[in-house]
Amino acid sequence: MEILVYTHMDQKQKNTGIITVGASDIANDLYNIGMASGFTSGHSPRDAKDTVITPKYTGEVENAGTINVNGKGGIGLFSTGRGSVARNTGNIILNNDDTIGIYADEGATVYNSGTIRTGRTGLKGVQGIVLGVGSKLHNTGNIIIDADNATGVKLKGGTITLEGNIIVTGAGSEKNWCKYY
Repeated sequence: MEILVYTHMDQKQKNTGIITVGASDIANDLYNIGMASGFTSGHSPRDAKDTVITPKYTGEVENAGTINVNGKGGIGLFSTGRGSVARNTGNIILNNDDTIGIYADEGATVYNSGTIRTGRTGLKGVQGIVLGVGSKLHNTGNIIIDADNATGVKLKGGTITLEGNIIVTGAGSEKNWCKYY
């Protein structure tokens, strides 16, 4: 697993440059993540558990620059635990299959006033934002995904405040601006 910027113990970190994220090893629960905040034990980033774990640490990350998610299964921002925050005011560009712009779980909060988008054509399984149990999204920005079998926002017990745009195109994706799992 590689996390390029990590914050916990109520710390805040902000990216104003360029971060490039490589491929994840999903079979072994090893994820490449651009920026991460908070710490809970017990669930992996793609686990489908439906209980909130009390965080050991919380934190806040903000992307005000650019995160290029170039590797298959890579994640731009990750936040876990009630009180943790992932904020995107910049650009997250998804350039490979099965990539995720922002993943929030265990009650974390996401603010997107920037842009999350695909960076090339011919992609599959891309997800703009994934909200796990108890997590919240406040979207005043843009989520623009052009990939087959893709989703703008994938929910498992999360909630959305939508004032921005979510546009999803591609085969099998047309009705997936928001999908429950």
